[in-house]
Amino acid sequence: MTNITGKLVRFLCRKHFTRKRIRVYKPCMYYVHPKANVKINGYLNFNWQWDMERMLRNKMAGSLYVSENAALEVGTVDVSSGSRITINPGASLKLGNMKMSHEVVIDCFKSITIGNDVGIAEGVVIRDSDSHPIIINDCPISPDVSAPIVIEDHVWIGMRAIVLRGVTIGEGSIVAAGSVVSRNVPPHCLVSGVPAKVIATNVSWNW
Repeated sequence: MTNITGKLVRFLCRKHFTRKRIRVYKPCMYYVHPKANVKINGYLNFNWQWDMERMLRNKMAGSLYVSENAALEVGTVDVSSGSRITINPGASLKLGNMKMSHEVVIDCFKSITIGNDVGIAEGVVIRDSDSHPIIINDCPISPDVSAPIVIEDHVWIGMRAIVLRGVTIGEGSIVAAGSVVSRNVPPHCLVSGVPAKVIATNVSWNW
């Protein structure tokens, strides 16, 4: 396990290694606040791209931002180019052994936990906050703007899907491309639609 704190803001023009546990690839904005806590149990490959020329041509710059008093805990994670991970002050993001494709957005305001063997496809958005209260007839529809997200082991989230606050996605489930997940997903289910609904049960999937 490696504890890493106090790194400066930098826009990387070359591959960067931090104690050989965080590998950040150009072009990328990378910042860890001095009072943040980062624990790397395996490694974090961030903004990785097998075709570097394609990434640069398409300006697929990544962004990794860990704010004051935020926590990032990582198992072994590969994050492809153009993705943006932001952990706001006091929030906690935990990533197991997993893979993310291109241009994934994770905005963590409170708590996001993603398990092992999870696959996140291109363009997925995972956000645990509405950012602003929603009020109907002068009454907020929810007392909390933010609520934790839990994505359990061996979940597959399809291209351009959106996962909203307060959601738990059960082990082995599949979220179809373009779906908006606003309620809990039982284990081993296929969900699809806006909002996402269960369309099949007892499903399984393999890499």
